[in-house]
Amino acid sequence: RLPKLKMLTHGNLAAQLHGITSAQPGKPHVVCSHTSLGVWAYSEVSRIRMFPQLARFTDLGLLLLRLMVAIVFISSGWADVKDPEARSKSIGLSRGLTVLLGIAEIACGLGVAFGVLTQLAAIGLILIMLGAIHRKIFVWHTGFWGEKASGWHYDLIFVVMSLVILFTDGGRWVLWK
Repeated sequence: RLPKLKMLTHGNLAAQLHGITSAQPGKPHVVCSHTSLGVWAYSEVSRIRMFPQLARFTDLGLLLLRLMVAIVFISSGWADVKDPEARSKSIGLSRGLTVLLGIAEIACGLGVAFGVLTQLAAIGLILIMLGAIHRKIFVWHTGFWGEKASGWHYDLIFVVMSLVILFTDGGRWVLWK
């Protein structure tokens, strides 16, 4: 089904003249464009979802995503702090830097889990993972898939997961934004 088109004159709202779109939950999506005849047109397109009932679980999904990310980073950070000597040898960092990395992983993981300064915590996790990706590519010369699934694809997944947390501010179920 084609969306309804309505013709507008040049005298309409400036927002419509500049091709701005508007979308509000439950309202039609308005798209403005310029035609070859010099007349402005807009169309109302309702957002079509296959399973609209699932949209109410968005915040639950974001909470589960945050908890999964937190579990991975808190457990990794705990391994760094618990035995920094062995861990520093396995990742090729100094003992002090390994402890600092572990504390940062735990702090950011807890922030993401409980929704405390969620965006700041997500940025911290992104920086940690970008450091891991850099080390795998340029120091260890590990490929995307690596050997025995030890490539940097795993780290990239956590970058994207943390970006979702960053962009959504963790959803509505957070303690402190």
